[in-house]
Amino acid sequence: MIGKYILVGKGGSGKDFVASLFEDLGYRIARSVTTRQRRRGLSLLDQKAENRYDFVENHDFKRLIDTGRIFEYKTHQGCVYGTTVEEWRTAEVHVIDPIGIDKLHRRGELEGHTVIYLDRVPQGRDVRRPNGRRREKDARDFKGFNLHDFRITAEQISHADVLRYIEDIKSGLFGDASKPPEDFTPLQYTFTR
Repeated sequence: MIGKYILVGKGGSGKDFVASLFEDLGYRIARSVTTRQRRRGLSLLDQKAENRYDFVENHDFKRLIDTGRIFEYKTHQGCVYGTTVEEWRTAEVHVIDPIGIDKLHRRGELEGHTVIYLDRVPQGRDVRRPNGRRREKDARDFKGFNLHDFRITAEQISHADVLRYIEDIKSGLFGDASKPPEDFTPLQYTFTR
């Protein structure tokens, strides 16, 4: 059983790109709730990702927690990010960081779902970050991370590669295998959970 698709990866690894491809295939992408300010002047892809957030005030987020409507949440750089219970139940694709995945694992919430780890060389958006704080945080958060079912390690990832990858996972092509077929080179599939 595939269940939900949970995407995880370092900054610039392509999570938003892969999520947008799932969305193009008709999958419902989870909306997140956050207390951070809306970003302006974004590329089309980043704007699409930005539109998956509901922006609320701190007291509104606290009310969601107090009433049991938040499924999981975290604080990052003074802002709170979370997923509502409703989004967890209804969305088919989630983007969650390794700390959130660890929490879901400890609560038994990963069972029956597919975690896809985009373990790629950061490109694009991450390359433009001047201070490297995100890379340092990612190095800490991903140290020893192994709660994934599949891993994409290709330096570059294309639209066609991801579509093939999604179809292969859905069809169970690698369900009983311990490694990908020899002729399958652009993406690396790793089974660890």
